[in-house]
Amino acid sequence: MTALINHDRRIGAGVVLGSNVFNLAAAIAITTATGTSETGRTNSNGMNAS
Repeated sequence: MTALINHDRRIGAGVVLGSNVFNLAAAIAITTATGTSETGRTNSNGMNAS
């Protein structure tokens, strides 16, 4: 809020960029933690297709 009042664009850009990097890292972590298998393939009954 202070950066907005003082018209400091660098701080605002840093907050936006930092937020985006954090959200991307969280999305990758969640995707990695919930992966199905090495190949990502499953058969019709939901079991790994090895």
